[in-house]
Amino acid sequence: MNNKPTYISRDGLDKLRKELEEMVSLRRPEIAQRIHDAKEHGDLSENAEYEDAKNEQAFVEGRIQTLEALIKNATLIEENQGSDHVQIGSTVVGESDDGEERFTIVGVIAALVQGWLFGKPTPLRSDIVKPGPRDPGAA
Repeated sequence: MNNKPTYISRDGLDKLRKELEEMVSLRRPEIAQRIHDAKEHGDLSENAEYEDAKNEQAFVEGRIQTLEALIKNATLIEENQGSDHVQIGSTVVGESDDGEERFTIVGVIAALVQGWLFGKPTPLRSDIVKPGPRDPGAA
């Protein structure tokens, strides 16, 4: 299991917890019931409902494990305003043809959970952020 820190906002962590709760308390029992019902139809070797439910069960159990690991390794990022250097949690203001744009530098998982554009490995982030001694991405 991956033990790397998951850099994520409080809102992102709440979303992961909510998804985990839904998977464990709703999806898992629904799938178990579908498997039970499909078994009652007899021959499992030619039972598409059973096969479909087992495949969904594998997906859900894998997602549960992933969510549990992400939550276990969560490191909250705090919004960082007024600093003279950019780090995870910093908001960067830039100019474009459309005017001023703001970007928050986040970890990869936070970028995925929040739907934000720039996580740690992007080229734009690399141009803005120079690794420092406390930056987990420092080489």
